[in-house]
Amino acid sequence: MKRRPKTGLILLYHIFLLTSEVLAKTVRLVRSGVAGMILEPKSQRPGAPLCAWSGQSSINPFIVSVLIALTSLTAWSVDFEWRPGLENRVPFSPPVHSVMDFGAVGDGVADDSAAFQDALDSLPETGGVVLVPPGTYLLGSTIHLSDGAVLRGSGASNTHLRFDLGGRNDSAIEIVTYDRGPWVDAESGYQKGSTEIAVSNAASFTVPTFAEIQQTNDPSVMYTNPLWDQWWAQDAVGEIVRVVGRVDDRLTLKDPLRFAYDPAMNPIIRSQ
Repeated sequence: MKRRPKTGLILLYHIFLLTSEVLAKTVRLVRSGVAGMILEPKSQRPGAPLCAWSGQSSINPFIVSVLIALTSLTAWSVDFEWRPGLENRVPFSPPVHSVMDFGAVGDGVADDSAAFQDALDSLPETGGVVLVPPGTYLLGSTIHLSDGAVLRGSGASNTHLRFDLGGRNDSAIEIVTYDRGPWVDAESGYQKGSTEIAVSNAASFTVPTFAEIQQTNDPSVMYTNPLWDQWWAQDAVGEIVRVVGRVDDRLTLKDPLRFAYDPAMNPIIRSQ
């Protein structure tokens, strides 16, 4: 006689597989982070990212919070310890500031954006922790986290961040660090398979280094449907290359270019 499967455990197992795959791809914060709170998007323009992390990737913090909650339930149900992201806990080291000390209200009505940003900006360059006590915090503008800064709530059931960005194409939370050189013109050598590029000025390239090359979009190819002309899809053709040599204004690449760039589309390059 066949035994009847335990539907609850099977469901939890599938939830675990889903959440582990999604979180492994999206929530791997290295030195900056958001912990112990629920993020509630209240008003957002369709297609705009809710939370922009380092680089160009974006995730929905509300979905991540739900997935984290489901993952915790799964781990408890099947007695399995799963520790995605940071190998240790989100740091809780001094200095520690509270958003309340900078004028936050936490009633879900007053805009606490300035208090959050002032608290984060008060941290030294080495970073620190900004505490967000229990409450519902209305945030009407993007919150910027610098390297080493941590927003720490009082638990997902106690601390809620409610974003109302007025339909603007803005991020809810940005954790972005840019350490890039200026864009310079790629003058030749940008055909597919090339390992040497001539640039207008190579002074900002310190060998070895990574570099980003891109060109503007070709409207005849990419905008045949007007809906495809979006701000977040500009300069879509490009790649990251490794520069291993420099002689005057000529850069030598470790690997051949994977794309052919069009001089009519103004190819440019910068160090990363």
